[in-house]
Amino acid sequence: LINSTGYAELEKPQEKKFTRNQVAQRDGTAGKEIWVTYKDGVYDVTRFASEHPGAGFIRKAAGSDVEPFWNVWAYHYSSPKLKGFLEKTRIGSLSDYDSSDEAEAHDPYEDEPLRKESLHTIFERKPFNTETLPSVLNESYLTPVDALYIRNHAPVPEIEDSADHEVVFSLDDETKEKSISVKKLLDSFRNVSVVSIIQCAGNRASKDAEMNGTNGFAGTIFEKIQDGMVGNILWEGVRLSSVLKEVFPNECAEEEIADKEKWHVVFEGEDEYYTSVPLEYILNPSNDCILATKMNGEPLSRDHGFPVRALLPGNAGARSVKWLNSIKLAREACDSPWNINYYRKSDGSHIQRLPMQSIILSPENGCSKSFDEDIVVEGVTYSADSPITRVEISLNNGKSWHKAILRTNEVIKDDAIGPYHGWTRFHATVKKEELQGLQSVKIASRAVDSNGNVQPEKSEQHRGYLFNGWSQVQIGNSA
Repeated sequence: LINSTGYAELEKPQEKKFTRNQVAQRDGTAGKEIWVTYKDGVYDVTRFASEHPGAGFIRKAAGSDVEPFWNVWAYHYSSPKLKGFLEKTRIGSLSDYDSSDEAEAHDPYEDEPLRKESLHTIFERKPFNTETLPSVLNESYLTPVDALYIRNHAPVPEIEDSADHEVVFSLDDETKEKSISVKKLLDSFRNVSVVSIIQCAGNRASKDAEMNGTNGFAGTIFEKIQDGMVGNILWEGVRLSSVLKEVFPNECAEEEIADKEKWHVVFEGEDEYYTSVPLEYILNPSNDCILATKMNGEPLSRDHGFPVRALLPGNAGARSVKWLNSIKLAREACDSPWNINYYRKSDGSHIQRLPMQSIILSPENGCSKSFDEDIVVEGVTYSADSPITRVEISLNNGKSWHKAILRTNEVIKDDAIGPYHGWTRFHATVKKEELQGLQSVKIASRAVDSNGNVQPEKSEQHRGYLFNGWSQVQIGNSA
């Protein structure tokens, strides 16, 4: 029988019975099998652990109940694949199972921060994941902190004292370990400001599916991501390259003269999420990578990494690890499930840089406007590599294009060494004369950068990541 969660709970006919002590002996050590329990079930996940995206995490539960771990990594409860995978590994049931124990479980999400949910489309609450409504993104040049999209993998860590919080720096062989408090970082290195967008690599995943067919987000809670997993923030902190050169002078010197990548920087947060970026990228001054402690003039919010996070302009948001507690130099890219199984392109390479974009935020797709009046089209554009020099609007599927106006006058002067990392807002007016006789119109936008690169009509599929085809909105005539 299947309970409301979709998992087997009641005893199955002729199932073998096991005690918790018997399960505990299969803990994966010394070549032993890996057994786990969930509710009344006993599961042999030895083979599954070698295929599981978070093999290291599942081994922590070896010989015991997976539920306390799933309560933290709560995406397991909404995963479309896990139910089937787990049931295939069921080998029996617990003879000493007591369902009354479940009521005593602590909810690790009970102390989540307060949020302005009205500014977001919510995909999941445990962990909390959202995108920002287009109307909210369109209201201002800098995205309000409480409006910025939220992408969490686990409960938000509770860190009380920002000044005393320490980041541990080390090499992958655990040598040269050094702890530096946030206060000491801010006191020892020059504080700088960088305006930069931050964007989830999966932004526009639903448009990718529409243009390119089924992708890796199909059947998940994220398959309907529109355009709102992006925002523009004024970040403040210290240059990461300066810190690393101080802590790891020999390794940084080796990287700077090498003809290929020698080192990777592994970032880990208090939530146990970790990923890596080539050291070469961080040492390049034009990339303006920082350890950020402020956003829009205020301390980082809890959802966005308080008290310190990595901020790597131009890279996918997944690389800008929040709630930093560890920075390690390693010879190889890290082995986290997010690095091994996710955030990869179609050719298997790691996703780092974001592609150029223009995104129409107003009018919104599917709305109606009176075609007896002019329609103002507004949106944002940005690029990780070369500055955007123009945005164009089309009403006829790209047969002809009209130049939009870039609002460059509102761009904030910051301390960036490299090219501008933030977005530029644009607007264009569609004259009512162009809409005469139409019942609907599809408006498209595309960006062009200083090197002549043009945003494509549709982009290559990378499992649903990095889509940057034209932004298109269908508008009906309400007149």
